[in-house]
Amino acid sequence: MLEDAELILEFCDEAKEHLDSMDMALLALEGSPEDKETINAVFRPIHTIKGVAGFFNLNAIGQLTHVAEDILVKARDQGVRLRSVIIDILFEVIDVLRKLIEDVRAQVPEGNLCQEVTPEIEQLINRLKLASMDDETKKLGEIMVEQGSVTEEDIEEALEKQEKEKQKIGEVLIKSGKVSTKDVAKAIREQKTQSKDTRKLKPDEGIRVSVEKLDKLVDMVGELVIAQLQVASSDIEDSKLGKNITQLSKITRELQNLTMAMHMLPIRPLFQRMERLVRDLSRKSNKVVKVTVKGEETELDKRVIDSLGDPLVHMLRNAVDHGLEDAQGRQNAGKAEAGNIYLEARHEAGNIVIEVSDDGKGLPIKKICEKALQRGLITNDKEYPREEIINLIFHPGFSTAEKITDISGRGVGMDVVKKKIDSLRGVVTVDSTEGEGTRFNIRLPLTMAIIDGMLVQIGQERYIIPTHSIEESLKPVKEQIITCHNRGKVMRLRDSIIPLIYLNHLLGGSPLEEEKIESEGLVIVVRDGVNRAGFFVDNLIGQQQVVIKSLGEAFKGLMGISGGAILADGRVGLILDAHGLFEYYSLYYKKDNSQCILKSKK
Repeated sequence: MLEDAELILEFCDEAKEHLDSMDMALLALEGSPEDKETINAVFRPIHTIKGVAGFFNLNAIGQLTHVAEDILVKARDQGVRLRSVIIDILFEVIDVLRKLIEDVRAQVPEGNLCQEVTPEIEQLINRLKLASMDDETKKLGEIMVEQGSVTEEDIEEALEKQEKEKQKIGEVLIKSGKVSTKDVAKAIREQKTQSKDTRKLKPDEGIRVSVEKLDKLVDMVGELVIAQLQVASSDIEDSKLGKNITQLSKITRELQNLTMAMHMLPIRPLFQRMERLVRDLSRKSNKVVKVTVKGEETELDKRVIDSLGDPLVHMLRNAVDHGLEDAQGRQNAGKAEAGNIYLEARHEAGNIVIEVSDDGKGLPIKKICEKALQRGLITNDKEYPREEIINLIFHPGFSTAEKITDISGRGVGMDVVKKKIDSLRGVVTVDSTEGEGTRFNIRLPLTMAIIDGMLVQIGQERYIIPTHSIEESLKPVKEQIITCHNRGKVMRLRDSIIPLIYLNHLLGGSPLEEEKIESEGLVIVVRDGVNRAGFFVDNLIGQQQVVIKSLGEAFKGLMGISGGAILADGRVGLILDAHGLFEYYSLYYKKDNSQCILKSKK
């Protein structure tokens, strides 16, 4: 291990954050290439990386950042315009720096920190120098035209000679007799006297804490909450002790909220990476795409943010490659040339909702049906709801793409999206209108560690239903329950009809007569974003905030169960997942099977 290993690893972490901020600043710079504060926002992180890289003798990082820094200084202080070609190369620089920094991180445990300038990096440096040189000469020529020293035709002729003679624009003009040395010197002085902006933003104050330490803190506070619930549920005759326990409960709740807040981060960096991704994809697919972001300040669990990257990448690839039409297609459809992609995050009913939408051609329902028939996913002798047809895109290997590109088309993206969202205890739904666009809606829990739930009794067991899934609870009367052909029992609830699910049967408990359940039980109306049904339970015990515990590898993938929680009496209560229960009910449960065991979803 290197002597400065901890410092180097800390540099790698900080450099990654700097590069993420540069990505966003460069995206903003494309729209306003002469904005000096935005240029500063790109310059500051690259300058910091260069300085620390020099301290550790990281030559490749040092040289690459040095050239990039020079260009940004000229743009900020001398008014050199950052043309699109320069910004494109700067994006390449960011990507190469990311790889170099990961190489450094991998070398630290080996104790052999060595980084040389490869021919590929040298080529990138030369491209960057050349692009900036071209831009600088053009800017000098523009100034001389404004000063009346030369005409635009003189500058064009000089630029043609410059490419052949490999000289600066001023030297070519002097040599051709078009201007004097004083004219060139005057134009250079004009460049240097352009307004400067050296303001710096005050950095955020804070300290760096490892994720492992935060996770440990969350776990310990979770154990404290369980212990506090156990004490609070005890029979207490001493009034003073009771008041102290009440105060302890209040402090525990505040500590719990604080630790949860420490694990929460804005979704902004993730959305920034997605903006960069769309930019690159639009260039590759030769389409003009505009990204609109909303709610990037919305906070959610860091572990959720880290897991959302892959699903969003797959959705955006499909949106750019297949969803949005090319320029001719949009013109034929009467749309603007630039396609639109919208990214939005918001809080909604105790959940985080993330929407990804576009104004493209929408999902081809007819093609989806044809492909599904070919694969045997549907049959001709049955009529399927439109929603069910659309959801076939989440089936493994399903794709309607006519050709496979290096962006998408292999039928693996949407399958990955659904599996990842399911693993986060979330729900993904899709809605699409042909000719108008497609909208994906991802609904996720606010945190992966703690949930508010309704404790219910089913047979001899107790379960927790997350409150964000519950619409209402009621004691149905006999007239509300109806038996429908091929649909089993349903319940009339005001102006709608919803299916009734006997959780005692579904969860493998002791079978009871349906008449007894209906006469003595209660119904909890549950929704998962798309589906809506009534769950029959024996009793409602009360609302509780519980700490989610993993059930381990042996029970991983159990449909309808998202985890467990230690209750106030020390026993374990399983946390029910509404979406998983709906899926399990539709796939495996048979009406004539009064007792069935939950199946593991592979």
